[in-house]
Amino acid sequence: MKLREPTTNDAERIHELTRSSMTASYSLSPQQIENVIGAEFDEGRMTNLGARSDGYVFALEDEEFETLVGFVEGHLDGDTGEIRWILEDPEHRGRGVGEELLEATLEKLREDGAERIHVSVLEANRDGAGFLEGFDFAKAGSRRVEYGGESLVEYRYILDATEREALDDGSGEKPDQTEVALENAETRDGVTTVTTNDGKTVYPNADEAKSGTENPFFVTYTDKEFTEQFGYYCGNCGSLETTRDTQDHIECAECGNVHTPKSAESYDGSYL
Repeated sequence: MKLREPTTNDAERIHELTRSSMTASYSLSPQQIENVIGAEFDEGRMTNLGARSDGYVFALEDEEFETLVGFVEGHLDGDTGEIRWILEDPEHRGRGVGEELLEATLEKLREDGAERIHVSVLEANRDGAGFLEGFDFAKAGSRRVEYGGESLVEYRYILDATEREALDDGSGEKPDQTEVALENAETRDGVTTVTTNDGKTVYPNADEAKSGTENPFFVTYTDKEFTEQFGYYCGNCGSLETTRDTQDHIECAECGNVHTPKSAESYDGSYL
């Protein structure tokens, strides 16, 4: 396989690759996937990325079949490198495409003076965490990003040893602090509660979430120490009327927000 810079002629193939990669590994609806593709991978933006002096955009090509099988995008800002997307064709799983793209980008960023490196991963891609942790990245926070008028959670991972130490000793950002406005919830003295329809008080744990097609689901407990689980709170509409089956499929009865689990067999560490 050959690593090269993509051209404008690759735009259609990058769209196809992105769509198939996200369909296989992200808990996003088809419309949400199209929103991401339209915002991040339109021809104009791809052309601008390739022209930026601080941009790092690489494609991995299978020379035998003359087709792109992977794509990575990043940039360098001063001494900080950031990687935004690593995508792999599902038909090329198990060939180390994601690993090669990440390693090549890390090497290039370091050569050009990056002293710290961040990677951004949508919360909807649960498999990305295991992949990054295998490269010694640590989760360092989250933010909200908007695609097509919808808000999604994006996690940030760090590699720099100094930043990791700051997290460990409490002087840096705390991981997993997802900024989600909890509807129908009340917070007093740092404790968040939600009241059920029959008047019972439950406690959602903002650090224990499962991805949703609209917003995450949060595990709720009957006690503030989070020892006895009650159910799930929908982060999209604030409802506690959720169902969960034996396959860990969760659905909100109020707004239709859905969590669809990924089987262990479908895991491939190269999806971000």
